[in-house]
Amino acid sequence: MAIVTTDDGVKIDYEFDDFTNPWDDEAEVIGLLHGSTLNKKFYAPMVPYLGRKFRVLRWDQRGRGASTAPAPGSTLSGAEVDDGVTVVQRYARDALCLMDHLNIKKSIG
Repeated sequence: MAIVTTDDGVKIDYEFDDFTNPWDDEAEVIGLLHGSTLNKKFYAPMVPYLGRKFRVLRWDQRGRGASTAPAPGSTLSGAEVDDGVTVVQRYARDALCLMDHLNIKKSIG
C-alpha cells in the first residue's frame, strides 16, 4: 500500500502501475479517479491493457477505500470552514499533491 499525506493531513492511498518498456522514458501517465461510491480497485481490470502504453496512476478519493477521511467536523474539502474551497477543488489539490509526490509533471487523464 502506497500512501501520500495531503496538505490538510488526509492520507491518500494509491497505486502507480507501470508495465511500459523499461527503455521508454517518455511514457505518459494516465490518472484514473473513481466515482464517489467506488474505490481504486474499480480500475484494476483495465491496468493490464492500459499499462502497456501508459503509466497508470489510480487512487482512492478521501474517505473512500483505504484513504482516510477529513477530521470530524470538517467537510470533504478538508476545512472546518470551507474557506471558499469546493470539493472539486479539493480533489484537484489531492491529485496535484499525489503528482508532486511522484514527480509527475503531466497526466492525460
